[in-house]
Amino acid sequence: MSTYRGISKAWVSQQTWLMNATLRDNILFTKKHDSSLYDEVIECCALKHDINALAAGDLTEIGENGLNLSGGQQQRVNIGRALYSNADVVLMDDPLSALDAHVRYQVFHHAIQEFLIRKHKRTVVAVMHDAQYTQHADWVIMMKEGRVSYEGTWNGAHHISALNRKNQLMRLFVFQLYEPKISEVCFASRSMSSIDSFIQSTEMLSENNEEEGLTEKEEQKTGSVSWRVYFSYSQSAGHVLVFLSIALYLTHQSLQMVADFWLSDWMEAEHATGSVHTNSTLHSQTSSEIKLIMWGYVAFQLSAVLILFFSILMIEIMALRAAYNFHANMLSALLKAPLRFFDCTPLGRILNRFSSDTNIIDKLLVTNMDHVLYNTLHVIGGIIVNGISNSFFLLPLAPIFCAFVFIQRFYLTSCRELQRLNNITKSPILSNFSETLNGLPTIRAYGYGVQKWFLDKHFSLVDVNLTVFLYLKTAAIWLGIRFGYLGALIVFSACVCSISAGINGSISPSVVGLAIAYAIITTSLLIIMMRGISEMEMLFNSVERVSLYIATPPEKERGHSEFFSTDQYWPTSGDIEFKDLCARYDQNLKPVLKNVNLTIKSGEKIGICGRTGSGKSSLTLCLFQMIEVHQGHLLIDGVDISTLPLGLLRKRIAIIPQDPVLFHGSIRHNLDPSSSRTDIELWTALHSAQLQGTIKAFPLGLDTIVAESGVNLSVGQRQLFCLARAILSNSRILILDEATSSVDMATDALIQKVIQSSFAQSTVISIAHRVRTLEHCNRIVVMSDGRIAEEGQPSELKNSAFARLMQ
Repeated sequence: MSTYRGISKAWVSQQTWLMNATLRDNILFTKKHDSSLYDEVIECCALKHDINALAAGDLTEIGENGLNLSGGQQQRVNIGRALYSNADVVLMDDPLSALDAHVRYQVFHHAIQEFLIRKHKRTVVAVMHDAQYTQHADWVIMMKEGRVSYEGTWNGAHHISALNRKNQLMRLFVFQLYEPKISEVCFASRSMSSIDSFIQSTEMLSENNEEEGLTEKEEQKTGSVSWRVYFSYSQSAGHVLVFLSIALYLTHQSLQMVADFWLSDWMEAEHATGSVHTNSTLHSQTSSEIKLIMWGYVAFQLSAVLILFFSILMIEIMALRAAYNFHANMLSALLKAPLRFFDCTPLGRILNRFSSDTNIIDKLLVTNMDHVLYNTLHVIGGIIVNGISNSFFLLPLAPIFCAFVFIQRFYLTSCRELQRLNNITKSPILSNFSETLNGLPTIRAYGYGVQKWFLDKHFSLVDVNLTVFLYLKTAAIWLGIRFGYLGALIVFSACVCSISAGINGSISPSVVGLAIAYAIITTSLLIIMMRGISEMEMLFNSVERVSLYIATPPEKERGHSEFFSTDQYWPTSGDIEFKDLCARYDQNLKPVLKNVNLTIKSGEKIGICGRTGSGKSSLTLCLFQMIEVHQGHLLIDGVDISTLPLGLLRKRIAIIPQDPVLFHGSIRHNLDPSSSRTDIELWTALHSAQLQGTIKAFPLGLDTIVAESGVNLSVGQRQLFCLARAILSNSRILILDEATSSVDMATDALIQKVIQSSFAQSTVISIAHRVRTLEHCNRIVVMSDGRIAEEGQPSELKNSAFARLMQ
């Protein structure tokens, strides 16, 4: 097989990946805007109607990984990116699974056949589970258990497929080629102005998306840190512990001062001993006094050291308790936050709070408070010693101290805001890093140019943050120089006053020495103290930021638990009724559901379909009270669910989502997080979900570790795990939200078989694009623009919108 080094590639993944940018930027994907080509791509991907529905059109920010779009819209943007790339080879992994039949047909024929193959002569390599499109392929490869079971033209593949129709584990990989031939294709081996730009771009992005209300500008306080922030820290640490820490440090400093004065008396006694050594009686008395003073000094110093140890221990305990409470309260607040909070908040901001800000509270803040408290008390002690030695020292000290405070406040005014900006500029770095990691396969597939663009973007964000950090350090040096001048002035004043008093005989030479020593030490500590106080206020900005997240309003809990004291098995039948229901994701946004009226009887199997973005998933979110219902009612077994506690409501309804969720941990923990089920019940659920053989094949069985997001399992196995969870819940209501859109036909059929047997008496609501998934439903509901366009039995909708949708 010959190799072409210059072949460019585009990649359409099964799990869509989109940037947190505008819809247009996601399609352009670092390339220049060509209006004619762009419009053609939009038309081929059937995105024109969807773009017109967005507030800012294709300039609407679509959020992290396209959360502002439906699954089908995300996939079509993904396909549009490949079309616009002008790549020689386009690789597609099940690109049509998230689309309804009508849109799937349009995208396949217009985007893949017409645009890519016939018009632009590109090679398309597509992996598909749906065999109806394989007849258009030039070359077909069929896979079975990791091996090629057939390779050739469609006619031969069709014959082999007919012979093996009973084999439910066969997958179909379609290679659509135009030019070059298959034998010719081979894949190659694998400053301040910046701050202003960052702020301006952030503000512009916020303004452009104000109407859509998606990503909000990060909170940034101004001015001094509020006293409420300090109080909240004291409250988290425990007011008693804070008081004890201050009291112990105060006791330590008092003992240290007494010990120093005691040392001064010792020196005086030694001087007296030298003067009266000729008088034996007096000499004996003085020696006894010296021994007493010596042992007193040792006692005071040992007491001071012991108290200092307990002071440090107490402040460490205080800080540890505060850090733990802040982290726990922030985590609890975010777990209770409404869904809209995560739509509007980039992941990087949340990571920044839990990493950088939490690290400051854990480590830096406690060290800073320890130093500030220690140095402040020593400075006060030094001033007292010099004041006792010579009260005239206080005269020059007052204006010098005022100069200290003035410079410190001037410095703090600027650096406090720089510290806030430093914290804020870390969030985009983390968001971009997380986003890039998630999209690494896509970024690498599009070649070096795209990789370089993402690297340059990341370096640009880092440069902004480092520029702020540089200004912070420069300001600290500026402060140190000026404090050094003022410190030298304090030492000079203390020396002049103390020596003058000593010459006049007002104080003894030992006290003069003590005063000068304290002046030198106090000056150093005063500089450290003033800088520490400034740094402490800047560090408390992290407490301020964490407190903002702790204050995040939780989901509205309007229900009460009295109902469940009379019926712990609710819902017993599974009747569902939507009464004139209107719902929206936020009070500032347009309704996504409009006057929905629907009655679902107990045990009924309902299929919901509609064009992508028509409101199908929003209907299921209402059942879990995850979006705001601002008009109408939703009743389950005659009970208005808005009057029920959220936790209990969500516990009583089972769901199998489009993207299966598995956590890092054992299979047992993933099936039963609350550890309320026996192993027999777990194995029974796995047997019902057709997973018992798979799990028994693992050496550790139920204790086998599932990797993060379940990446060590296939997509089909993950969906079956979610199905086993639903079986364990014994719920009378089951929601299937595109649960089988990303699996092959065999797995789809297996899931449908399990649902029919395990949930025969339950109410089942299925959202799907595939006709086979909906063929077992008693009734079909077609959604359009947030309304019910039509409903009825499948046989009654032969010449309707449902029939056109499924064509």
